[in-house]
Amino acid sequence: MGAGRVPLTLALMGGCLLASLPLLLMPSLRDTLGSGASRTVVGLVTSPFVQGFSTVSLVPHLAGNLALLSYAGSLVERGLGTARFAVLTLCSLGAYTAIQTFGALEVNGASVFVWAYAPPLALLHRYRLRTSSRGSGGDDMTATPIVLVVMWVVVPLLMTAVPYAFGWSGGLVRAFLVANTFHISATVVGIGGAWAWRQQLTPAVAEMGHG
Repeated sequence: MGAGRVPLTLALMGGCLLASLPLLLMPSLRDTLGSGASRTVVGLVTSPFVQGFSTVSLVPHLAGNLALLSYAGSLVERGLGTARFAVLTLCSLGAYTAIQTFGALEVNGASVFVWAYAPPLALLHRYRLRTSSRGSGGDDMTATPIVLVVMWVVVPLLMTAVPYAFGWSGGLVRAFLVANTFHISATVVGIGGAWAWRQQLTPAVAEMGHG
């Protein structure tokens, strides 16, 4: 996939590893780096990179977000270019910071910016289908439909079920909105980015099947 062309994706993956793995040996660091500190300046910076929380253990959360980041992040960074990809990432983190600062939610995890990559990824895949004949090129995008279903259907449904597993007594819609607040905010940012840079994404498709 041309790893040398996705420096920011690799940096984000490294940040997740550096922030999360020490918690396996020192769980108390979560109070400083994770959701428990998400309303502090340090916590706002580090909590998106800390994986795992009270309802999901660190290892599967880290593995899942790294897999999504590796696939979606790499393709979208290649499609947009690193500079635009950085702006998209920063905007999603800005939305996360605003919600954490003025809202009542305390969560952590890379999904607060990874979900911003789903709309541009969907647009890239759509363009790829238009420009590629069956069986030619685009081998590095064949998993895109599965990835999008996981991000837009499977994970939101699972996250909606979590509150009920812990005694939630509110309505289904509210459970969905609360559990997926940051998936929604990042997706909205991603829709804006996909629309704003659709002209850049279109020609990028031609290179998606190459190194």
